[in-house]
Amino acid sequence: HWGKDYFNALAAQNVVTGYADGGFHPNDNINRAELVKMALSAAEIGEEVPQDDNEFAFTDLDGWQIPWVYAAWNRDIVSGYDAETFAPAKNVTRAEALKIALLSFEVEVPNTNDEWAFEDTIDHWALSYINKAYLDFVVSGSDGSFYPDNPITRAEAAKIINLLSH
Repeated sequence: HWGKDYFNALAAQNVVTGYADGGFHPNDNINRAELVKMALSAAEIGEEVPQDDNEFAFTDLDGWQIPWVYAAWNRDIVSGYDAETFAPAKNVTRAEALKIALLSFEVEVPNTNDEWAFEDTIDHWALSYINKAYLDFVVSGSDGSFYPDNPITRAEAAKIINLLSH
């Protein structure tokens, strides 16, 4: 698989693990909670347990998701769809993944809303994040497009996070 080196490097750092069948499933989509855990782990940001934080009110999180999403939320890396909904099982888009990864690694993202690397990102909410990742050689498009609202695969997420961790 083209992404083998990326996910093997993250596995060696204990950032990712495979599934119970021993596979990484690189072509599968990654959900929001999984991406948060992967990005924070690679950026060496640990889990945080909410202690009497009345503002953290996502009711759709459970188990392992809570301390990872809380750590990301507490650092303004992620937000929910509303005050109570994070949608942890929802496939994360390519644009969302870039934003989460860049913010996890504290990459400074200048406002570049008047420039674009890909025709399909003009006026997209994540334009500055996409441009920054493109200019830093973290992402590339295919056929001149980025497809920011398409789900990202596990291999694509591993590539982005691996490149940001160096």
